Order: sequence, then C-alpha cells, then structure tokens
Amino acid sequence: MFECVQCGKCCKDLDIIPTDEDVRRWIKEGRNDIIEWVYDAGDDLLHDYIFLHDLETGFCPFLLFNGTIYECNIHETKPEMCKNWPLSKGDKDNIKLCMESVGCLGKLKYGES
Repeated sequence: MFECVQCGKCCKDLDIIPTDEDVRRWIKEGRNDIIEWVYDAGDDLLHDYIFLHDLETGFCPFLLFNGTIYECNIHETKPEMCKNWPLSKGDKDNIKLCMESVGCLGKLKYGES
C-alpha cells in the first residue's frame, strides 16, 4: 500500500504517459484544457502520447500548491499512470526505485491492505 503525502515530486520532470483510454475520456468529457497539454507522438516514440510539462517550472500544468501541500487540479480525471503511481511500476524493488528517482516522500506499507 502506498500513502501519498502530496509532496508533488512525482509531478515534476517525470514523463507522464496518458493511455488511449485517458485521451478518449478527455475528448468525451470536452476537456480541451487537458488535451492541449497532450503531445501526439505518433510513430516518433514508444508511446502514442506524452503529457507535456510547464516549461518554466517542469511541473505538470495541473499541479497546484495550496501553501502546504500539492494538489491535482484534474484529480477526478487524471491519467491512469498518475492514479496508479508508483504502484504501476511492478514489484517492490521497482516501486522503491521509482520513488527514489524522483525524491518521493510517500510511504510504502507492505503487508497491509
């Protein structure tokens, strides 16, 4: 189990890869504010889409700081990768490495549900 402390580290300088389902959902929801940040990589990359970062800050453009913690401004429809992070990375060692690579301050709790 992963306990997020909303440090915002996973939302900076990390390639966010939206799924086809994410993009279709945003189109259906009329979320042009999200779609304008999605780069269609086509055949250029391993993935079809890349979620662009704010060039000035390196952060996801939908990350907000409320003075204490970071919050996702599109939490209700955020990319699948973000919903599952870092648990989408596989086994315990990969999850830990993923967290360490971005300086994540969240807590892993093994053996708990």
